[in-house]
Amino acid sequence: MEVREIAKPGIDSENDIIQFIADVQEHKRQISLAGYTEVHLFMSTPIAAGILVGGLLDNWKPIKVYHYTKETPPYTYWSVLIDT
Repeated sequence: MEVREIAKPGIDSENDIIQFIADVQEHKRQISLAGYTEVHLFMSTPIAAGILVGGLLDNWKPIKVYHYTKETPPYTYWSVLIDT
């Protein structure tokens, strides 16, 4: 499984969130072109960024969402954003 990462030192301003969303849109475009049938989404972001990403990925393809914890393993599967 290929990993595509958007690594940011933080999302602290309007410019940061605008660039983050542009990065998500570009990854979505690349994933669509590659023909993948589902996405595994691992995020550790402010809630506003999570809401915006959810809106961008809604009604696209199955998005398996993982929740970050401070335990081992650090991410646990929670649900599917959309089930087609």
